[in-house]
Amino acid sequence: GLAVSTDPTSTTPHRLALQETAYDERGRAWKTTQHKITQSGTGAGSGTDSIDHLTWFDAEGRRTKIDGPDLVKWKFDSLGRQTDRYQLAKENSSSFSGSHALTGDFVLEEDQVRYDPVNGEVAMTATIKRLHSNYGTGETTGTLDSNADNAASTLTTANIAGRVDVTVYYHDLLEREVDRVRYGQFSASSFARPSPAESRSPDRLRTTTAYATDGTVSTIEDPRGLVTKYEHDALGRTTKEIRNFDASVNGGAPYGSDDNVTTKFEFSKGLQTKLIADMPGTTSDQETLYIHGTVAGTPSGNVLGTRNLIRGVKYPDSTNTGSTYTAINSSDADVVSFVYNGQGEVISRKDQAGNVISTEYDGAGRTTARIVSTLASGFDGAVRRINTAYEGLGRPLTVTQKDAVSGGSITDEVKFAYEGWGNIETFRQDRDSAVDASGSVNDYAVSYAFAKATTGRNTIRKTSMTLPGSKTISYGYASRSGLPDNAASRVTEMKDGTVVLATWDYNGVGQVVGTGYPEADAYSRLYDGSSPPVYDGLDKFDRVTKSRWTKDLTTPIHFYQVEVTHDEDSNITSATDSVCPGFDVKYTMDSLNRLTRAQEGTLSSGSITSQTRDQEWALGQTGNWDRNKVNLNGDTDYSDTGEVDDTRSHNTVNEILSRDEDSNSGTTGNNYSPVYDAVGNLTDDKADYIYDYDAFNRLMKIRWTLSPTKVIAEYKYNGLGYRVAVHTDTDADNDVDSSDSWYFDAYDPRWRQVARFIDSSSSPSELFVSHCAGRSGSGDASYIDFIACRYRDKDQNGTLEERLYYCQNWRADVSAIIGSDGTAKEWVKYSAYGVPTCVPAGDVDQSGVVDSADTGQVQAWINASTYRERGDVELDGDVDYSDKALVEGSLAGLQGGLGWLSSGSILNSRGFSGYGHLEPSSSDWDGRRRVLDSSLGRWLGRDPRQYIDGLSLYRAFNDRPIVNTDPSGTKIVIADPTNTGAAAYLDCILECTSSFSDKFKALVEELRSRKDITVTISGRWGRVPGEKLPNGKRGPPRDGDAGPTEKYKDETLSGNSTVRINLAGKGIGGLMAHELAHAKEVADHKGHLNDGWSDEDYGNPNNPKGIPTGTARRTQEEVEAELALDITSSDDSYCTLHCKEPYLRARRMQLLNHPAPNISLNVAVNLGAYLVSPGGRQ
Repeated sequence: GLAVSTDPTSTTPHRLALQETAYDERGRAWKTTQHKITQSGTGAGSGTDSIDHLTWFDAEGRRTKIDGPDLVKWKFDSLGRQTDRYQLAKENSSSFSGSHALTGDFVLEEDQVRYDPVNGEVAMTATIKRLHSNYGTGETTGTLDSNADNAASTLTTANIAGRVDVTVYYHDLLEREVDRVRYGQFSASSFARPSPAESRSPDRLRTTTAYATDGTVSTIEDPRGLVTKYEHDALGRTTKEIRNFDASVNGGAPYGSDDNVTTKFEFSKGLQTKLIADMPGTTSDQETLYIHGTVAGTPSGNVLGTRNLIRGVKYPDSTNTGSTYTAINSSDADVVSFVYNGQGEVISRKDQAGNVISTEYDGAGRTTARIVSTLASGFDGAVRRINTAYEGLGRPLTVTQKDAVSGGSITDEVKFAYEGWGNIETFRQDRDSAVDASGSVNDYAVSYAFAKATTGRNTIRKTSMTLPGSKTISYGYASRSGLPDNAASRVTEMKDGTVVLATWDYNGVGQVVGTGYPEADAYSRLYDGSSPPVYDGLDKFDRVTKSRWTKDLTTPIHFYQVEVTHDEDSNITSATDSVCPGFDVKYTMDSLNRLTRAQEGTLSSGSITSQTRDQEWALGQTGNWDRNKVNLNGDTDYSDTGEVDDTRSHNTVNEILSRDEDSNSGTTGNNYSPVYDAVGNLTDDKADYIYDYDAFNRLMKIRWTLSPTKVIAEYKYNGLGYRVAVHTDTDADNDVDSSDSWYFDAYDPRWRQVARFIDSSSSPSELFVSHCAGRSGSGDASYIDFIACRYRDKDQNGTLEERLYYCQNWRADVSAIIGSDGTAKEWVKYSAYGVPTCVPAGDVDQSGVVDSADTGQVQAWINASTYRERGDVELDGDVDYSDKALVEGSLAGLQGGLGWLSSGSILNSRGFSGYGHLEPSSSDWDGRRRVLDSSLGRWLGRDPRQYIDGLSLYRAFNDRPIVNTDPSGTKIVIADPTNTGAAAYLDCILECTSSFSDKFKALVEELRSRKDITVTISGRWGRVPGEKLPNGKRGPPRDGDAGPTEKYKDETLSGNSTVRINLAGKGIGGLMAHELAHAKEVADHKGHLNDGWSDEDYGNPNNPKGIPTGTARRTQEEVEAELALDITSSDDSYCTLHCKEPYLRARRMQLLNHPAPNISLNVAVNLGAYLVSPGGRQ
């Protein structure tokens, strides 16, 4: 081990990590060396390799280049402001002089910032992405904008080698942003910022901000012209938000379904105490109450006596009349209540039903156990304890579930192992015992290999993945014909041995514009075949307009093609299907951008003819479906099979109280009164199913409503929340018992299914290979639920003889499946909220079954020499007798149709938005944290992250299911298949490379393992230290600030602080660890809302961890804190924390898009409805 006299660089016993930092004569960290350390076995502790991360500075001390996980260069203007940022695949020269030049460099993406010459504010930003085909002979080197016109503020088409996205900004006399207009890809020969701002139109997306006399934001008008109004109190806190504001409607008060939709926020003594959905007229408001204050000792058991810790949360349906912490101490029935230890950590949480989950911590403050110390009646108790153990660097080692509060037996376990660079090397799961337990045969492992890459950026990249069953998938980084992927460490292809499974084309750094399945001769491209390419699948704002999959023939054919249109708010207004007739859709939105109608049939001149399906929604102000009408034949009687005219009522917490599926105002017909438990889980829909949950709100069993003793499905989970076992009615005898098979699922660390096993078999029956486009094999450019292919042991003989390829659309729906031989297997269409309709190959008339009518139709097409993709089962470019032979032969009798996800020959289980289908219902989907019911259009339980997506805890996709997805079941993301990677990560595993310190790795791994944390890393621009903040106030320097006082002063913008702290001696990993420590404290305490920071918060003896007053604390299953780490500099002496308002719209451009050569790090925690900083002091 280490002693005072030993050298840590040469001492190997017990060593798990080593990082060295070198400083120049000015004390700046210019080199960080990360060593690869053998973790165990022979040579444990020894270094076997190393990698350097380097920083260059100019004579003024500005950072001009970094080479590490990113290879980036910067330019500055004569005032020292950053004007250009270049992300490189490789550079022409690694010399010092080359760090200040771009001649010969291979630039992937260029960001420009141009300033108003009068007020110095940002006037225009532009991002230029290199085209995917711009490499090899004739490739562009140096900048992507040659600026041959010598006009820095003008973009000239002839000078640009790439696809450009332009946004312009306008400010008032107080230098506040009042307008921003996004032009995207301009079509003229040149572009300069117009003055004044041009009016709204579909070709320019304008957002306007107006301010109140006190400087707070008054209104924001979006590109569609919809207005949101804000009201604030004297402290600048938002007290009211009014969406679709119109003062002429009901005096600005809530009205109807979408007018003046109002949310109120109430505060007391610096703490938020209420969140209120202000409902129209006499309808009861929906009021959530946050009760602050704890008393040490009995009866609550709190160790701390405070006035700011959250004692209880009362939801709008609570029957508890208490409103103070003393009242909650007397009775905490039907509220969520909390108990804290001396460190302010939650040690007990009691839910509305009476389940008590106790939390234990180790000396480092890490969660070591979550225990169901009290199990309420009606909840499943198979798991009573979840333990987490850590290895020497503080990273999670095992997550173990047990069946008793103490002692007991292990029900399952997850185990991590790490390689020398610090990445997860093996992720192992045992479904019924401890990993490596004596006699255990049910261990499933996913393992990874990594390698150093220094051709371009200096990084560690993933080279292969080995799945359960020992199938290895390798990642290729190509350099053929000048392709830059090897230098950029960007995945070109994914292979199984010599078989290339998938390939990717990129614009810029990581925008996927092409995906290929070479074995099946199929591809999906957003560009045409011209040179240079035309991106006909994208509009000027990079929104997908043609979602298509193509068979690569002499004359290519699109076997899936849907063209979509957008409005100014990026709502999809229509979808035209060129392959499956009758599935065109026209979408209608209300003035909150919520979907209110989806008409299907044939779209002609903007209208639907030959209607095949029409669904209409009457929405309440919180998004409830007050009425849902589905018409399948246009007769509007809603009495045919599959049709409904469903009128619903809801309570104040948005649970369904009643359903009348024929809206006849009587007691006849299909009338249901669903039942929920006190926690808010749907327990009986009264139509089909009864649902059972455990204390962690995981769905455990489904039973028949009409026969409650019959179990028809049951599930098991591991300690991370992954559903690892499924038991359904496989013998079709209408119940689940010992005669039915169990299906056991294995996952990767990102909660993606990789394998399925049946019963006791040690050989997988299915393997799933996800897309991994992007940098370093992390998959950051692929949506998390994009699947490349599925292997299947079709005859259950131990051999995976079948490989099928999944073709997904812009929303990640599995839309078509093809075989490895390139033949069609099936198409699937979905309603807006995910009810599937399967069209099996051969079902050319889309009747739901392959029969003689289909054979006759194929013969008619042959006779008429007519080509139809549905008739071309072989997808070889013609409809001929071999296609007919398949339709009347092997395909005959296949069934599909409305409510079917897949035919019996394919048995695909992945569908809407990439979700896994949850049997037995045809419309239920596994959304990881929750279950989505497409027929109800909502989640079965409340959002554990509370009001992060609006004021209904059940609403799905914010009522925008065509443009939003929700991969975690807790937070929506915008569907974008071209570059959703980081945004789509949930509970993600951070691929900690050598630029991050070991302390940071340990913290991240701990946070990740808890599964209540979402960690995201993204690049931002910020401000130069010492630069004037518009409308800001300067205060005295804080203790510990470094440098001249006149340069490094605190700056406060409208009461929202930017704090700089001297962290001299800390590397970038140290900074990240420092800020993650703050984030962990807030996550441990479950911060909810913050109204600002004050010295009193940190000096309060009842608040020893420095958590701000105004923070509501909740337990892990209620909050998934999102840590957004914005790494913008390698100047390791300063850490900048932007608190609260700078993350809101009014300051977003000023504080996030401003150039910053010196800002090191921003950390934000998304807790509830706001982004707040997790720390403000060192």
